[in-house]
Amino acid sequence: MTLAATGFCILAVAQVGAARPTDEQVAGAIERGVQALLASQTDKGWWSETGYYKWSTDNMTGGYEVCAMLALAYADVSMNDPKMAKGFDELLNFEMYHTYTTALRIMTISKLLPKLHRELRERAFAVLKKDAEFLVRTQRDTAEDGSWSYPRQLESKEPPALSKKDGWWDFSNTQMAILGLSEAIRAGIEVPEATMLRAQNLYIKQQLDDGGWNYGHLFGNAANTTRDSSYGSMTAAAVASLFITRDYLYGGLGCPCKNNRSNGRSPQVDKAIDRGLQWLGKYFAAKEHPAANGNSAQLASWIPYWLYACERAGLASGMKYFGEHDWYAEGAEFFLKKQSRAGDWGRTHDTCYAICFLVKGRAPILFNKLQFDGEWNNHSRDVANLASYLGNLKEQPIRWQIINLLAPVEDWHDAPILYISAESELNLTAEDKAKLRQFTDSGGTILFEASCGNPTPRKSWQQICSEVWPEWELKLLDKDHPVYSSDQEIKGRQPVLHGADDGMRTFLFVSWQDLSCAWNSQSTAKRTAEFLLGGNLYVYATDRRPLRAQLAERHVMKRKSYTEAAVAAGSRNQLKIATLTHGGEWYAGRNYRPLERLASHLEAGGAVRLTVAEPTAPSGLATAGVQVAHLAGRKGLSLSESETAALRKFVDDGGLLLAEATMGEAGFDQAFRPLAASLGLEVRELTAESPLLSGQMGAATGYAIAQVGFKFHLRVDRIGKAQPLLYGLYRGDRMVGVYSPFDLCYSQTGFDAWANRGYEDEDALAILTNILLWASTK
Repeated sequence: MTLAATGFCILAVAQVGAARPTDEQVAGAIERGVQALLASQTDKGWWSETGYYKWSTDNMTGGYEVCAMLALAYADVSMNDPKMAKGFDELLNFEMYHTYTTALRIMTISKLLPKLHRELRERAFAVLKKDAEFLVRTQRDTAEDGSWSYPRQLESKEPPALSKKDGWWDFSNTQMAILGLSEAIRAGIEVPEATMLRAQNLYIKQQLDDGGWNYGHLFGNAANTTRDSSYGSMTAAAVASLFITRDYLYGGLGCPCKNNRSNGRSPQVDKAIDRGLQWLGKYFAAKEHPAANGNSAQLASWIPYWLYACERAGLASGMKYFGEHDWYAEGAEFFLKKQSRAGDWGRTHDTCYAICFLVKGRAPILFNKLQFDGEWNNHSRDVANLASYLGNLKEQPIRWQIINLLAPVEDWHDAPILYISAESELNLTAEDKAKLRQFTDSGGTILFEASCGNPTPRKSWQQICSEVWPEWELKLLDKDHPVYSSDQEIKGRQPVLHGADDGMRTFLFVSWQDLSCAWNSQSTAKRTAEFLLGGNLYVYATDRRPLRAQLAERHVMKRKSYTEAAVAAGSRNQLKIATLTHGGEWYAGRNYRPLERLASHLEAGGAVRLTVAEPTAPSGLATAGVQVAHLAGRKGLSLSESETAALRKFVDDGGLLLAEATMGEAGFDQAFRPLAASLGLEVRELTAESPLLSGQMGAATGYAIAQVGFKFHLRVDRIGKAQPLLYGLYRGDRMVGVYSPFDLCYSQTGFDAWANRGYEDEDALAILTNILLWASTK
């Protein structure tokens, strides 16, 4: 897929800093919506009195019920819930003969199938298979067609007469049938290629000149000015439908590679998708249902339906933005404002659309794929398929996303990994290169691949690396690098990777060989290693941190004891700190500017103003005019006699020594204790009553830190030991410093590094804040 036309309108004017709903608000809205649905269920397990959904002259059996059950399934309501179990049992009992209801039931069963016990799973699969066969059978199958419509049911439970030859069809039923069949395929049902091809050809043939789609034919082809023009829900659903048919008919397009080049064939459907995405970029609005002819008011009652279609198009395409609009953030804001006090969104089907939109769009993002001016998308379904594979493996929904160079770096951090696939030269501006460096210096990880092993991008990427990260070389990774085993061990053939390591983590991975064809072609059996590598990369980059929901903030204090605390500085509300240079790895992590980030947090909180001086040897402390000396490192710690004496004088003159083992490195701990003795300092473990932990420091007030969390690789060692492990550095009875054998400064940034033996972000930040508040009393 080219996406060439939409490439520069995805983010025409980024809405940087625009207020958006929080993930906590979204999660709360979903839960209230779920409870509202469960509360409205009848004793029969229905969401209606008759079991019929009235639409025009038709009665759709189980219409309300299938909508409600679909929403509850996507909201992950347990099948152990009696209401969920009753509703599902009733759903399987309904005799359905409508496109919408059968498609929605397929989707519900497909979502729940892995969670069912054997007997119920077999029963549900039989219903799903029957519904899929119904959809295949009821498609208008003339050579010029491929649509679906509303078979007539009325009050009869007998199968209706299915009309395939009259002029009545529509894209509303057609897109729903395609969606249902796609979920049937996911569940293991074989669908004839001809069914998908006819539908795809119809969409391509009926696309309007402006790139959008209308409703299609109405009863007797009656004129309707609103629905004759292109409008939102039909266009978004069309785009989503074409992604489904494309994936089914042209899986692995662009692969296999030949002579280091991708298969360049671009089917006609790609152009139709690009034009449809352009339409969405031009007309998207979350507060109205747009129509090209401006008659959006006539569609106002279908805004939830429109946003649900946008969610489908957004997830299928990987687009974060339609035009300048963050479709999920704006859609979530709409639904939060429209939710009733009872928790619903009015009509049952609108509540279904709202819950599905919020749940599916909220899923965490694994990779951001970078769009640049060049061949960046020759294997267009690579990360889409990888995300689907890993989602199935981990039994949780996982998204992927396309991001471009115009987007702010904070948007790049929607995912832990920025993926760059290039089959051409990369012509990046100085601003683009600065963004790459900003991304990695703020905790991001980059995976670069030369698509099809093409040598052209190799030279330009090597040049970019030398300019963006001049401090570190690209080196061949050892076979025992954690990326080959962080989640699942890759045995036998390992993908060959190079990497750049800054002393804290490998922040850049490079493959000069093709990785993406394996993902793009879904070669899970023959090239399992590439799929395992994708999962390992995530686990390595995040140090096993759970993936963040779409709107979750990266760095935030959440614990109530912290958010409600009123911290206050002592008599000295301004402090200056400097990192000490020494003969070991004092510089590890310096590019992440942890002290500067700590200073920003402290100033924002109004507690104390912290100025960060340039790193200095102990002999330079007096000249630098600092009150706090930060001594840290990983491997090695050595000071000359004169520097040791200078540090001792600093402490004797009232300076505070803050020492920590970066990454919780045991080697630093072993080297620090002899140094402390040479400084005449006694190292004593602090008790829970210490002012640094209680927060009661006389003139200053800090956080009450009774229990803390630890990074993954430290948790086993700290089982049953929930309080912080801190040591006071004493000269006689006077405490002149603090030592932490576990990482503090890097951990408080919120950035991850594999095997970091540190505190959880907010706990590290609380501990450091208390230490500096204590310093403000001196």
